[in-house]
Amino acid sequence: MSLQEQEPKDDVQPFGVTLIAALTAMIPLVILLRGAANTLSIVGALVGVTAGVGMFLQRAWGRWLTIAYYLTSIVMAIAQAQGSPVVFPIVILPIAIIGYLFLPGVARSFSAKKQS
Repeated sequence: MSLQEQEPKDDVQPFGVTLIAALTAMIPLVILLRGAANTLSIVGALVGVTAGVGMFLQRAWGRWLTIAYYLTSIVMAIAQAQGSPVVFPIVILPIAIIGYLFLPGVARSFSAKKQS
């Protein structure tokens, strides 16, 4: 079998998914370890780590939990900014991550047939 005849692997995880999984799991822990240890930050860190692990394992629930996690972070940033123009740069990354997770190729990597 030549190199051209080989079937591409469907189970290859996109690099962006790995990067988002690492960011989603690590950033809340770093923030928590820097001293923001209140109930909301602890819950946020647990959800972030859970979402990051689900993303890394390419589980559909991990993708949806990550989307919900970043939507929540956008809403919280807007609520805390109270009309300040500083909120725009803060929400660019979460919006880009959510947009990336809705790309057809990325969404397909979380398909139900892989969940067995």
